[in-house]
Amino acid sequence: MPAVERMTITMPAELAETLRQTVAGGEYASTSEVVREALRE
Repeated sequence: MPAVERMTITMPAELAETLRQTVAGGEYASTSEVVREALRE
């Protein structure tokens, strides 16, 4: 398994709300999953 590193990011409140809504919609289990997927694209 690759090493895992925890990071903290800062973003506008509107973007943070979009992340929370995406998770609430059920497509992702966590905001971390949303960010990882976005970075892979």
